[in-house]
Amino acid sequence: MKPHPLAQPAASPRGSIPGGCDDCHAYQTVKKVTGRITQITVHHDNTCPALRARQNRRNTR
Repeated sequence: MKPHPLAQPAASPRGSIPGGCDDCHAYQTVKKVTGRITQITVHHDNTCPALRARQNRRNTR
């Protein structure tokens, strides 16, 4: 489900990368963990259906 075209995207923190989810106005942050390991985190909107579905699957295991 795509967000409504007139919906206001959430403010992305400085240094973040827009995108990361087709269902909400997500943004990504990149963090260097160790020398060759980098962690990319996708921050979804609170109303994201994809995130909610993932959380529901995790809670039913």
